Amino acid sequence: MFEHVVTVPLLIEYEDVLHRKGMVPVSRAAVDDVLDYVCASGQRHKVHFLWRPKLTDARDDMVLEAAFNGQCDAIVTWNVRDFPAAAAIGIDVLSPDLFVKRLKDYAP
Repeated sequence: MFEHVVTVPLLIEYEDVLHRKGMVPVSRAAVDDVLDYVCASGQRHKVHFLWRPKLTDARDDMVLEAAFNGQCDAIVTWNVRDFPAAAAIGIDVLSPDLFVKRLKDYAP
């Protein structure tokens, strides 16, 4: 029902954050397995359009660039308020619970 976009900078950021001590209650190997799956199942995109800084956090700019280059309809994040510039380029910003609700609403 949906596809996700991956870029090298975004995956490196995911890896850095998820490997921080105490960040997630699973083993490093489990985190690596999930990241491998994200890499294997995502639409890979090179970032050709850089306009930084657009947001207050450079790491959020990475997400916005991935969404723009991947021609995404939405960014799904708990940090909805951190992406005010997304609307200006036609990308919705949804919390995970709202995203799941929309998936259920559109499910056949």
